[in-house]
Amino acid sequence: DRGGHLVERFQIPLDWMVDIAIDVHPREKQAILFVATDPRGDRYICDEIWDNGNGKWIAESILRKINYHSYRVNRIIIDPLSKGDSNNDESVYEVISRILLGRGYVLETATKDKEQGILEVKNHLMGPNKQPSMFFFDDMIRTIYEIEGYMWDKDTQKPQDKDDHMMENLYRICLLNTKYSEPMDFLTDYD
Repeated sequence: DRGGHLVERFQIPLDWMVDIAIDVHPREKQAILFVATDPRGDRYICDEIWDNGNGKWIAESILRKINYHSYRVNRIIIDPLSKGDSNNDESVYEVISRILLGRGYVLETATKDKEQGILEVKNHLMGPNKQPSMFFFDDMIRTIYEIEGYMWDKDTQKPQDKDDHMMENLYRICLLNTKYSEPMDFLTDYD
């Protein structure tokens, strides 16, 4: 149901926590997803990057989005396969990690538990009280395209490995189980 999940873009409040997931590919576009968690625990898919680029480009694109929107970054995760690029002096993981660490952000390896991740996404799409706790900014073109076209293989009863890069990012972020917490500077008493 598009109507219950799509929202018009708004400025993410400075205290909301934003998780970022990266799905890298050597010959395809890079998929990067930004998901904000509000104080109630609702998730907002608020930004995406879907374009070609190397590890340096990926890290710099993420930093630009963080700076432009003043995101309060919680965690940044990446596909574990990013560590396997041994054709260069540094793997894609090492390049991205080094650049992000230079700005104070730690890069972590994501899980590959697709089945549990899909269950987590479903739980947010329609919760036990029949209300969604996951919302998509209506300009998330690639992410909306993928979630609306997510297909299951009739023979294996498993998700097809096609047009699912943002969906992998989404389930990996859901598996983080991010809980909102007040920023430390908001807790300071200025009286």
